[in-house]
Amino acid sequence: MRSGLQRHPDAAIASTARFDIGDGGCVILDRGCQVRDGAHFEVYDEGVVSIGPRAVIGVNNWIQGNGDITIGADTLLGPGVVLTSTHHQTDLALAVQRQPLSKRPIVIGKDVWIGANATILDGVRIGDHAVIGANSLVNRDVPEAAIVGGCPAERIGKRKIRPVKLKLLFAIALGITDRPERWETIAKFFVTLGNTLLEAGVESWYVCHPAASKPLASVRKDRSIICEDHGIFDTVLRDVRPDVIFIWNGGSDGDVITTQHADMLEIPCRFGELGWFPQSETIYFDTDGTNARSSIRRFDLSTRTVDPRLDVWLTDWHARHEAPAPGLTGYIFVPLQDERDLNITLASPYETMDAFVTALATKFPSERFIVRPHPSFSDVALRPHANVMVRSDGPLHGWIKHADAVVGINSTVLLESLAWSKPTHAVGAGLATGLDVMYEASSIEELTLFRDVEMDRHDRTRRLLSELIFVRETKRKDLHYLDRLRNVYGIADLLERVEADPLSAPCLAKCSLERYA
Repeated sequence: MRSGLQRHPDAAIASTARFDIGDGGCVILDRGCQVRDGAHFEVYDEGVVSIGPRAVIGVNNWIQGNGDITIGADTLLGPGVVLTSTHHQTDLALAVQRQPLSKRPIVIGKDVWIGANATILDGVRIGDHAVIGANSLVNRDVPEAAIVGGCPAERIGKRKIRPVKLKLLFAIALGITDRPERWETIAKFFVTLGNTLLEAGVESWYVCHPAASKPLASVRKDRSIICEDHGIFDTVLRDVRPDVIFIWNGGSDGDVITTQHADMLEIPCRFGELGWFPQSETIYFDTDGTNARSSIRRFDLSTRTVDPRLDVWLTDWHARHEAPAPGLTGYIFVPLQDERDLNITLASPYETMDAFVTALATKFPSERFIVRPHPSFSDVALRPHANVMVRSDGPLHGWIKHADAVVGINSTVLLESLAWSKPTHAVGAGLATGLDVMYEASSIEELTLFRDVEMDRHDRTRRLLSELIFVRETKRKDLHYLDRLRNVYGIADLLERVEADPLSAPCLAKCSLERYA
């Protein structure tokens, strides 16, 4: 065998990793393995260290391989792990540093997890699938799939196949023909959610459009299927028989087909969408749909209470969005939408923003409108009107705060306008229409402009904001934490069902989607 470092082209080595190899020593890195920052290999005396495919040598690991070390495929070493295949002899006639080294090989199987700062001594064999607890000292063999911990390490458990208590299926961009790649972010949300729920015994399957499927690379191959439309969707549903199907938005033609398939088999659906405060960091789930189809529109606000945290939240929110006056007064602020947005095409009475603005300018010739294009549709084509000024400069919240009123179509900005206590006018259907918190009209021709908000409407607005902020939306980051998901609307009830009855959902734990590939 050749000495030195032998690496597969796909092996990744951090620039700060160190290899001290001499006297015929050899380090072999197989395909896809990783050597992370600060890892230190010390291999002499014809020792051989062999790292298997996709194994990970962690940050600041020390690998002393004079006596040979073999690490199997997919094994993961946490930070600070020590593997030493030699030890000094201890005859009192010589100082320890002058004692000869005794050598015994270390053999670590595949799919082993070694926790941070654990030490594995020479001669130890660790079986496949074992788990070594952090800070453990392993001085004896570890059986396959055993969980050990302590100093010296003792057996404290065994890895088992987790029983599947509930089955979810995430349908992502099926039947979407308009820029399906936009759903890649959604696929990432759903994969994160599925991975987190797995700890509670909730198994997830994914059916995804190929243009959005990149995040599914980390999903078990027998739990994912990539296809553009619903050609085999019904077969998948009958084989997997999920307890719940998750759909994003739910309003597209493809989503409607997905829902119809679910209805035929009496499988309930949950719908997800971006939240509101702020949209960039939040998400919400609904049993009926999202935006204009959401169950939120059927709230009986008289039964909703104002959360005691609301006033503090509003004070903080106003402070974070405080902006100087734009230098204009006496205007109506009009935030425009992206004409390509699904929520607009489904719920707006106007196909274009030009038609919407023209209708406003014509109906209210004596009013002064400040129109702000949507940042994702800034090149919107608008005809000029004497009473309309198009402005993209200045902070959004500055324009809202200092406006006399706000008029828009199904926009998150309308909810932010409510948070500023502005007279808010909604044209067409949206998340909060029908709740008598906004001044609503099905078209501009039916719209009346108001510059004051009555007390009872203000009270209903506070109840709605409290429900949206503290009950219905959650931070995207919460998808990573099981304990936080227990408080997320649309997820919490599923976890309650699983945790209340371990046998709540008998299912096909061995069901595979490989035959659909």
